[in-house]
Amino acid sequence: TWLENHHQLHSVSLTLALNAPYTIGSPSVATVNITDDEIASPMAAYKQSYFGENWNDEAIAGDTVDHDSDGLNNMLEYAFGSDPSLASDTELPQSTADSGSLRLTFTRVIAHNDITVTVQAADDLSGTWTNIASSVSGGITTALIGGVTVSETGSGSTRSVSITDLYPTNTPTHPRRFMRIRVDQ
Repeated sequence: TWLENHHQLHSVSLTLALNAPYTIGSPSVATVNITDDEIASPMAAYKQSYFGENWNDEAIAGDTVDHDSDGLNNMLEYAFGSDPSLASDTELPQSTADSGSLRLTFTRVIAHNDITVTVQAADDLSGTWTNIASSVSGGITTALIGGVTVSETGSGSTRSVSITDLYPTNTPTHPRRFMRIRVDQ
């Protein structure tokens, strides 16, 4: 039996029959794990490495669960490359208002090529959010509208990303600005 699920590793159910042309020694019950790295998504591999046998339990490893209560759900922990089982504020995005504009800085993992990380900005928390920059499938983060500044630094498996809003903090038509990060799979 071949079971397929978009967000999970594929699995195979193997049934051994009595009186078959093979021998079952002691013990007569065994578990067979078959892994094909080509079909395993980076997200599934991440969840298996941090949640073990509970990797596909939505109550523990679901995308919106904050298992360690640090304010980051599992999807954000994945995007930022942090450990979802250890509460820490070191991986949290940082905001500053230097240079006269709001800036959001965070870390992203380039091998996590099964997600889109989008930075959004708004004048009001309950207002309309505008996509201002994004990284698609692990690619470099790019500005989506003019006036937004994007900087990526680092080498190896992660990048430090800084996004500077297009409106200065003293603009009368935009006296308050907010930024947030959205991650989609």
